Amino acid sequence: YEMRYVKLGLEDPKTELRASLSRSDEEWKREIETSRQIHAQQRGKLRISRDAKGQARVDGIKAKLLAVSHRPRLDLEVVIFEEGLVNAYTYGGKYLYVSTAALQKLTDDELTLTMAHEMAHIMARHGARRMENLKKAMRLGEPALRTGEKDVLGQMHSRICETEADALAVWYVRRAGGTVPAFEKLFQLLEEQEKRMLQLVHTQQEATDREVAR
Repeated sequence: YEMRYVKLGLEDPKTELRASLSRSDEEWKREIETSRQIHAQQRGKLRISRDAKGQARVDGIKAKLLAVSHRPRLDLEVVIFEEGLVNAYTYGGKYLYVSTAALQKLTDDELTLTMAHEMAHIMARHGARRMENLKKAMRLGEPALRTGEKDVLGQMHSRICETEADALAVWYVRRAGGTVPAFEKLFQLLEEQEKRMLQLVHTQQEATDREVAR
């Protein structure tokens, strides 16, 4: 993936990562403002949890991880939203989203690793880097992008970013004095969750097909 990036005329991912982790205050301000705008747009679509105990739990984890991160003074806000699936994500900037199911089903170690992974996406500017590289590749005239097959670059970027986020997450957790739980256990939980979702979709489709057949 790294070699393909270079062939596209893009920066080596390692160079991109180093630049992202040491970006200026002005760059941070722009990303934080962008995240505020996105949060304002998405807020109405989320069922925000008012669980004070859960909020105290994630805020405690956040404080430990931020203290050892590349931006200790980041005014990061962890938003808990109601969802029956174990989920966590970020748009970058100052917001990190965690589902109520994640709080209910994950141990403290697993939740810490999950949050550290999302925090790593923020620190490494993964969302912004994806958009910047896509625009640059289109300007350079990559054939796959000219024909609209943007998934080519998207898949490469996702693989690189997830690898970077995993590595940074483990580093943050260990620096914070925590222990890294077995990745296998967390992945197994997510895989079982995905299988249940696929089965539900399949069952619903069968029901729809029977109704149409009538």
